[in-house]
Amino acid sequence: MIIGGGMLENSLKSRIKRLGLERKIKITGFVKEYDDVKRFMRDGAIAVAPYVDDENTYTRYTDPGKPKDYLASGMPVVITKVPQVAYEIEKYKCGFAIDYNKKQLVDCLVELLTNETKYKEFRKNAFTFAKKYTWEKVFRDALSQSL
Repeated sequence: MIIGGGMLENSLKSRIKRLGLERKIKITGFVKEYDDVKRFMRDGAIAVAPYVDDENTYTRYTDPGKPKDYLASGMPVVITKVPQVAYEIEKYKCGFAIDYNKKQLVDCLVELLTNETKYKEFRKNAFTFAKKYTWEKVFRDALSQSL
């Protein structure tokens, strides 16, 4: 399931149809209620967070929330090495940090889908890692710093 929409939505839908994969791959389109997104994530197995690293992207300078939402849902994340959190995801073994590369993406997905031991380890680590980023912890840590 691909949650959301965007500028690639129509071309993805066309490709899915052309390949006869309509029964295997669903695209939700824009999801208005975030509770619905959380429900989709709870039912997910693996999250993919592909960020393009080019001169027009600002993601390398941000701390995106989506990967942390995926982790809090217990999904291992395959993420490109653009935002800093990608390196933490790899370090704490709750996913893979990859280049923007189709072969690396496929290899990581196959690894997680066929290696039950690794999948369970990454899933457990995802929950643990996500606890570092609860709003309560972030604010408590920030407010405990002396100014």
